[in-house]
Amino acid sequence: MFRKLVSLALAALLATLLAGLSACAADGPTDGTASATSSNPSGADASAGPAASEPPTKSPDKPIFRLETLPKIDGSTAAIPLAVLMLQRVSGISEAQAYERANFSKTTEAYTRLANPSEAVDLILVYEGAPNDQWLGNPLELEKHAVGRDALVFLTSKSNPVDGITSAQARDIYAGKITNWKQLGGKDEAIVAYQRPGDSGSQILMQKLVMGDTAMTDAPTELRIAEMGGLMDAIASYQSGGSALGYSVYYYAQNMYQNPDLKLLKIDGVAPSNQTISAGDYPFLNPFYAVVRANAAKDSPARQLLNWILSDAGARCVEDAGYVAAK
Repeated sequence: MFRKLVSLALAALLATLLAGLSACAADGPTDGTASATSSNPSGADASAGPAASEPPTKSPDKPIFRLETLPKIDGSTAAIPLAVLMLQRVSGISEAQAYERANFSKTTEAYTRLANPSEAVDLILVYEGAPNDQWLGNPLELEKHAVGRDALVFLTSKSNPVDGITSAQARDIYAGKITNWKQLGGKDEAIVAYQRPGDSGSQILMQKLVMGDTAMTDAPTELRIAEMGGLMDAIASYQSGGSALGYSVYYYAQNMYQNPDLKLLKIDGVAPSNQTISAGDYPFLNPFYAVVRANAAKDSPARQLLNWILSDAGARCVEDAGYVAAK
């Protein structure tokens, strides 16, 4: 009887040991490393989501170009930060490389280069531009898509007591009907109204959004500044007073060339900001565009980049760069 009990006890002990060894083999190593025969190589909890063997969702910001396959781009000065971030996201290049690729020639020249079939430009990011019939030679037909929204803003010195003007007053100033700040509730000083050259993007916007069919006064050469930054510096430093006035696009004045001695005027009681531009409350609004040649092939780099810009990833890029997206 005693031998039978011992035999049964030994059998039970052996069964327990075998069960323990089997459990250890199923659980895998206990030293924190993954087993080569594990059925879940990722180590993820299967109850937490899809199996590791399922392909991940494709990221909309996954690079679609290499440096050597990037389309050639050009555009407006105020669009350079957008171009830099866009190039980084579609190709994974560095910020320095992106700035080198975004060496823009400004609005009108960018349109001219894109419309000329001999120029190696695939896509432009621009604020505005003259219609095709103003290009020299035999231009190609261009295709424009709004990708964001910006605004024309008016700037004066912070020392100027005037904080805002109306749309009609802005037009009358540049038509020569209002010539003194006193007429606007300010000091008894002549308004020194700076302009931009006729082929600049901000001058084209000024004609379109503010002047309409009203003719602008012919500004003397010293009041017609070629560069937007130069115009802002001239306004801030004019005779160390607050009598100068000028205009630019909001993004450039607010984010690219901030001058602490300047302020942006309210128009019709509304201050320019991303919020008032997005809501449509600020009056002098205008889209900015991605433009390609209309005959660009569907599988061309230009079309691939345009499609990315018009996607949700492109809209997110516009906003991440500090602009107001069109969507």
